[in-house]
Amino acid sequence: EASLNAPGQSQGGVGGGDRSMGGGMEPSSNQEVSLSPAVSPEEVLLQLRRAAAVDDHAICGVLRGLDLNVKRQWMLEMLRWELGPVSAGIPVLGLPGVNLTCDREQPLEDLCHHCSTRRSDGSGGGDGDGGGGEGEGGGGAFLAPPRGGVLISFRGERGAGAAVRREWLSLVAASACDRSNLLFISADQGVTLHPSPLSGEVTPEHLDYFAALGRLAAVALYHGETLPLRLTAAFCSRLLGHPMALDDLKSIDPTLHKNQVVYVQKHGPGGLGLTWEDTADPTGVFRPGTMTPLVPGGASKEVTPQDVDQYLRALVAHRVVGSVRDQTAAFAAGFGAVVPPQLRTRMKGMLGGADLSVLIAGAAAIELDDWRAHAAYAEAPMASSFTVQCFWRAMETFDQSQLRAVLQFATGLSSPPAGGFRNLVGYMGDAVPFTLGELAAPRRDQAGALPMAHACFNVLRLPRLQEGAHGAGVAGGAQEMARRLRIATECGTRGFDDF
Repeated sequence: EASLNAPGQSQGGVGGGDRSMGGGMEPSSNQEVSLSPAVSPEEVLLQLRRAAAVDDHAICGVLRGLDLNVKRQWMLEMLRWELGPVSAGIPVLGLPGVNLTCDREQPLEDLCHHCSTRRSDGSGGGDGDGGGGEGEGGGGAFLAPPRGGVLISFRGERGAGAAVRREWLSLVAASACDRSNLLFISADQGVTLHPSPLSGEVTPEHLDYFAALGRLAAVALYHGETLPLRLTAAFCSRLLGHPMALDDLKSIDPTLHKNQVVYVQKHGPGGLGLTWEDTADPTGVFRPGTMTPLVPGGASKEVTPQDVDQYLRALVAHRVVGSVRDQTAAFAAGFGAVVPPQLRTRMKGMLGGADLSVLIAGAAAIELDDWRAHAAYAEAPMASSFTVQCFWRAMETFDQSQLRAVLQFATGLSSPPAGGFRNLVGYMGDAVPFTLGELAAPRRDQAGALPMAHACFNVLRLPRLQEGAHGAGVAGGAQEMARRLRIATECGTRGFDDF
């Protein structure tokens, strides 16, 4: 068992008490340190540190093996302990909040503007109307953690609330992933993203964007929201301060990891003509043929069986760390502007890179069984109604992209939160399950009536289907429900209105 203590209580270095992960000075009570009479004080101190390091390593191993739901809850509680309680919904008088009017066409520019220390002059994105606190009258609304809520509205639209905030987060992430900006690259068809070493070639202000994205990722964690920017585990490991490993390359470029790292480890460098250098441009577009030496004089230094391990570490270090050092530092600076150093130290002991990636971006895949298990119903009889049976049968026929469309239509999210559907939040940032209800009468019985969503509250209202009206049993009703869901999601996932 692993006990997670409240902040200020010390037990094995967790919770921010007298001893932190990786730096404690006291050995555990059940670990003996044998000292000879002639040992110097320096040697005593060294042995104590070694004993404490062994103890901390064992604790970290237990903590990193905990369920992701436990880690998410710990993360939320620690952030709110360090930064203060948060109202994730509407801004609260007396607490620094954010109230932004944004442009759909330039969400990333809006974000960068509101993370800037320059004074607002009305240019760029948004109106600069921070809802109190640091952002008001200054250059940006995100200069302090927005404890009083984040309220987003789009210029020319009436909708406001949690779903609009989630859509804005999705638009920011989509703009950051836009290939025309070249901020990120992906080796797995866009599933995960890693900073592009050549981001500055296309976007001169790229470091401002990385810093703003790091700040927004931390704010999303603080508010229990997801920012659908699925970063590689290797990049998130650097944010946490974990040491580099050869396998980090697998999450960035699995083909290179297999064909060079794994192959050379198994067969050696013989006959490959390897030298101590790496390409300066993995894309081959901006600097084709240009090489970066991994060591001084690397272009003329051949890799030998004796130094193959050092070569592979240098190669991976260049791809994982060296080639994106500035981008990583900028993102980490933005993240660290919200998450204090003492909490980042505890996060290092609790989380791996893959954990942080999921906590930021949400679950990578939608599990329909989990969605159904944590669904609620507006009225108890609905749970077994013909309409609901048709809905879940229709969902079983959908692929991941169609399921994602329904999720976005009903909640404003493009991915489930970390830990699954049990962690959905509502308008005020509290736990609100995905809820199925019926359209109001008489609309629910009208021919061709389409589903409607109250996305701020995770509610999807369905038309009532009559058994036998659309074919044999649930199968026929499911086909009709699937048709109406497709129409609704294809036409209604952009923009919100007030009801």
